[in-house]
Amino acid sequence: LELECAPDLPNLPISRVSFDQILMNLVGNAREALVDGKGHIEVRLGKFNADAHGLRPKSLAKVSALVAVQVHDNGMGIPEESQERIFERYYSTKEGTGFGLATVREIVVGAGGTIRVESTVGVGTTFTLLLPSIEAAATKPSPA
Repeated sequence: LELECAPDLPNLPISRVSFDQILMNLVGNAREALVDGKGHIEVRLGKFNADAHGLRPKSLAKVSALVAVQVHDNGMGIPEESQERIFERYYSTKEGTGFGLATVREIVVGAGGTIRVESTVGVGTTFTLLLPSIEAAATKPSPA
């Protein structure tokens, strides 16, 4: 397990408990995806320049300060037909409740962020979360 955390990250509009839940679900799934428990998991947190990467989601068009959370593994990968469903509640490709990734998505979207997955069978999977900073979230109008 490799952890890389950029210095001076802004605060996020989610609780510590929710952030722990996100990491536990993503890292736990990554661990389960490793073949025979062998492989590599990387967790990276940093400021993210979405414009430089051409990845600015429309929902975050007016947000200037984004934080990226990435969890990458070199495990089995997720079949393409399953990638469309992994965030659905009760959907699971293994023994489990099917709540983990659905909960991660709910937390991220509830905080005004986005989540995406890139995966290739036999190569690995990367989850990328883009979250607004708490300062950016404070300027966003709250829903009625």
